Amino acid sequence: MRKEHDIPIIDGHNSFFKELLPNGGELVVLNAYFDESGTHDEANILVVAGYLFDSQQAYRFDRDWSKFLKKEGVPFAHMTDLANGNGHYKDVSDTQRVVHGRTLIENIKKRSRVGFAVAVDKKHYDERIDVAGLPTAATFCSLVCMEMVGEWLGSKGHSKQVAYVFEAGGPSQSEFSHVMDLICAGPHKESRYAYGSHAFAPKTSASPLQAADMLAWQLHHFHERCARGHKEPRKDYVALVRPEIDQLEVFVEERLDLIKGAAKRLGVI
Repeated sequence: MRKEHDIPIIDGHNSFFKELLPNGGELVVLNAYFDESGTHDEANILVVAGYLFDSQQAYRFDRDWSKFLKKEGVPFAHMTDLANGNGHYKDVSDTQRVVHGRTLIENIKKRSRVGFAVAVDKKHYDERIDVAGLPTAATFCSLVCMEMVGEWLGSKGHSKQVAYVFEAGGPSQSEFSHVMDLICAGPHKESRYAYGSHAFAPKTSASPLQAADMLAWQLHHFHERCARGHKEPRKDYVALVRPEIDQLEVFVEERLDLIKGAAKRLGVI
């Protein structure tokens, strides 16, 4: 049975999480929020990233971050606009945009349990992997993120199911939605992915996606800078990323060759 919801609303007083995980009871809900950065055609690096929250901390993040945005007169945070002073941030001073970024980082580090991210060079991926029978780069990265969530929970001795929430409207949503249908029907959804349910939502409806957007943007920007020879990360990147906690993966050419070789041995390609 497919467990998908289109427009989740993070609210401590509604039944959204109960709908995603109908068995309820003693089940503790963890929520992973993912976003894509670098999916436009000219980008080289693609990043899928997100955070794992327990249900109470997801609610508190939403409460505190939404309250701050309302006070500031900004409907939602989009990291590209926040960093460059565009969109809702076009009339916000540089100093105040720094305050917004710092406040978001503080909320992320206070409320999230762990961050997950997968980065890949799209050109290298397309040359080696993007063939019939294997997913596109964005779907591949999303699946690896989900496996990382399952592995991390397993390493901590947790058997909790996760309600996955992905940003709606991305270029890979149709393909990824089909893949999620296959996962729902498969035998490994709980053991491999700790899967409980999933949904697609805009940043405006599920504010923790704005946290995922920041992580995805920061990692994408960092890897693009490294590719141009700049080795020093932004100060807000250093402030955001927790090396001892967050799980960050980069698929370089050699790892992609290993994946392609395994796919050939299995007869997938």
